Amino acid sequence: MRPLKENLYRAALWSMSAANLPRLTANRYSGIGAILSLHRVHQVESELHFGTRHLSITPENFRRMIMGLVERGYDFVTMSEVERRLHGDAPSTRKFVCLTFDDGFEDTYSQAFQICRWLRIPMVVYVATGALKRSFPMMWGIGLERLVLKNKEIQFRWNGTTQFLPAASVADKRRAFFLMVERFAAARPEEIRKASEEMRVRYGISFMELTEQHAITPAMVREMHASGLVEFGAHGISHVNLRLLDAAEARHEIAESRRDLEQVVGEEICHFSYPYGKADAAGPREYAMCRQLGLRTAVTSQMGNIVPADRARPHALPRLTLSGGYQDTSLLDLLLSGTLPRLATVLRKMTSARANLVHALISARRLPLPSFNGSRDALPDELADHVARFEEFVRPLRGDHRSDIAVLLNQQIGGAPDIHVRGHESILA
Repeated sequence: MRPLKENLYRAALWSMSAANLPRLTANRYSGIGAILSLHRVHQVESELHFGTRHLSITPENFRRMIMGLVERGYDFVTMSEVERRLHGDAPSTRKFVCLTFDDGFEDTYSQAFQICRWLRIPMVVYVATGALKRSFPMMWGIGLERLVLKNKEIQFRWNGTTQFLPAASVADKRRAFFLMVERFAAARPEEIRKASEEMRVRYGISFMELTEQHAITPAMVREMHASGLVEFGAHGISHVNLRLLDAAEARHEIAESRRDLEQVVGEEICHFSYPYGKADAAGPREYAMCRQLGLRTAVTSQMGNIVPADRARPHALPRLTLSGGYQDTSLLDLLLSGTLPRLATVLRKMTSARANLVHALISARRLPLPSFNGSRDALPDELADHVARFEEFVRPLRGDHRSDIAVLLNQQIGGAPDIHVRGHESILA
C-alpha cells in the first residue's frame, strides 16, 4: 500500500499531464537535451524494500522508456558528447538524452547494460569504488531493508546513543528505515563502518557481504567498457556527502576514486558524479575541486534540463532523476519537457526572502487576495514580479488542476516545508 503523500504526488503528476503542460512548456523550457539520473534496473521483490523501490525501474519499463525516446527522435549520447554539444562541437541539432547510472549496482551490468547493448544505446556509469573494490560497505541501504524486514523492533545505536525503533507494522518499518537512512546519509565513512559492524554483530546482517553480492565487479566494468557503449565516471570511494568532509578528505574521495577506476578500465576517467548531488552535498568548493583535478564534467542531482548556458558550469551540470516509485506515471514527460524543472525554479524564487514575505502575508490573511486576481498596484514591484512569474507558468491550467500544483511542488522540490498548499492555492486562485 502506497503512502498518502505518494498517492497525492502521483495524482498531481497525472493531473499535470492531463492539462497538457508538457506540450505547452516543451518549446520554451526543454533546453537542448537532458541527463537522466538512474540507479537500478531491477524488479523489486517486496513493497517493504523501501529504498530499492525508490531507486529501481523494472527492466520492462526501462526498455519501454528507451524505445519511446527512440521513437521521438532523441539522440542518445555519452557525457563526452554532452560536453561537445555544449561547446557547439557536434553536428547534430536534435535533442539528446544521456542515460547515467549512479553507484555501480550489479544490475547495471546484468539488466541495464544488456538492454542497452541489444538496442545499441550508449550509457554512462558512475562507480563508487569502495563498492567496486569491496573495501567499503556501501550497500548499507539494502542492509537496512533486511533489518526492518526481519525485525519487529530495532535497537539502533548511533554515536553512543541507543534508540529502540518499533518495526512491527508497515508504517513502523517505513519510519524506522528512513530514520536510519537519514543517519547513514549524513555520516562520515568511519561512522558508517562502525554502525555497519554493530549491525552485523547484533543482527547477523553483514553490510559488507551485501556489497559483495550487489555491487558491480571489475570484470563487469571491463566487459562494459570493451563494448564501446559504456563510458565510466567516478562517484567517490565511500559515497559520502562531500560537504561533510574537510577539503583534503573531499579531494581524496574524488581523486582516489578516479584513480581506482582508471586502473580497472585502463584509460583516463574524465567525468564525475557527486554522491547525493543536491545543494547540501555539492557546492562551489566541490565544483572547483573537480575543475582543478582536470575532470571535464561533473553532474549533480539538482533538477534541470541542459541549456546552452551550462557550458559555463560543466562541473555543476543538472540532471533529471527518474524515481522508481513513479515509473508508471507521466513523470518522464514532465521532466523532459522542462515542466517540473521550471516549477522547481519558480518555487525557489517563491521561497526567497521576498516571496516568504508574500506567503506570510497571505497565510495571515493580511494581504488582500484581490491584489493577486487583478491589479498588482498594492504590491512592491519585486513582489509583483515573483507572482507574475508564477502565474505565467500555471496560467494554462484549468481551475480543477491548480490545487495539484501545490501538492506537486511540495513533493517534488522539497526544501520549503514552511510553504503549504493553502498559500499556493491563494496565489493561483
